Amino acid sequence: MATANVTTTFDSGALHIVIDNRPTGFPCASDILKLCRSSNSVGFPFPSSDQPTAWIKFGWGVTRGEALTQHKVALAMNTIPNTAVHVPIVYLAFATDARSYMTDPCGYIVMEFVPGLTVEQRLRNPDVNAKDMYQAVGRAVQQLIEYRAPSGTQPGPVGGGIIRHDFFSTRESAVAYRTVDILQDHVNRILKLGGYSQRVDFADETTDGLPLCLSDIHQSNWIIDDEGRVHAIDFGHVGFLPPSFVAYAIEQSHFFAKRVAKYVNYARSKKNLYAMEIAAGQLVLYGSSLRGLPRSAKELAKA
Repeated sequence: MATANVTTTFDSGALHIVIDNRPTGFPCASDILKLCRSSNSVGFPFPSSDQPTAWIKFGWGVTRGEALTQHKVALAMNTIPNTAVHVPIVYLAFATDARSYMTDPCGYIVMEFVPGLTVEQRLRNPDVNAKDMYQAVGRAVQQLIEYRAPSGTQPGPVGGGIIRHDFFSTRESAVAYRTVDILQDHVNRILKLGGYSQRVDFADETTDGLPLCLSDIHQSNWIIDDEGRVHAIDFGHVGFLPPSFVAYAIEQSHFFAKRVAKYVNYARSKKNLYAMEIAAGQLVLYGSSLRGLPRSAKELAKA
C-alpha cells in the first residue's frame, strides 16, 4: 500500500497513518513512535548507525504535506533512466494527536537511507571541486523544477496545506490556498493596500500546470554519494507553485542557491518578480502573512 488515511490508537492517543509503504518485516508506526520517544535527536538511522536501512525524521515541522510531496516526487524521479536526482522512498509517514513537543513531536517520516555526504560536508574538503558540486545540484534542480502538477492543482504541498516559501513572513503562508487565483489575489491585495501600482499575473505561466518549487536549496539538503549520484533529502519547503515562485526562491535565497542557479534554466517574469519583492517587503513590515488576505481565504486562516 502506498498511501493511506488510517487512524489507529496507541496508549496515549491516535496515530494518523499518511503513507504505509513498508517493506516486509518493517516495524509498524507504534514501534517507530517508541523509538522516537527514546531518541535525543529529531533524526536518526534505523535500525543502527552501523547497518542503516532507513532514516527516521520527526518533529513539529514535519508535515503530512512534506511526506506526500516526497512520496510523489520519489515515484516520478526514481523511474527516470539516468536520473539526475534520486529521492529517498517514503516507507512510512504518520502523525499523532499529542500536543507536547517533549513527548510526541507530531510528524514522522521513515524513509530510505541514503549513504554519502551532504554537499555542505563535501565542500569542507579543500580538495573538492566546488564547481562540480554546484553543477551536479544544478542538474538535479533542473530536473525537479521541470516536473509539473496538472493545471488546476491546489498550490503548495501535495494534498494541500500551508506553503513554506521565502515570499511569506516567517517563511510560511497563513492559509492553504485552494487555487492559484486566490494566491494571486492575495499578492495583489498586499500591493494595493501598500499603495503600489504593480500587480502579479500567474495565469499565463500556469497554463501548463504548476512546477515543483524548491524553496530551500541549501547545501545540507543534498547528498552526493561515493558514485557521484545526487539525492534530494528534504521536502519540508517543497510544493507545486507558479513559476514566479520558483524564480523567487532561486534568486532571493542564500549564496549556495545563487551559485547553483548558474546551471539552471528557469522561467522568469521580471514583472511578477518585482511585484513579489515589493509585496514580500510589505509582509515583513507588517510582520504577518495575513496582510491583505482576500475574503475568499479568510475562513482558511490559521487560528
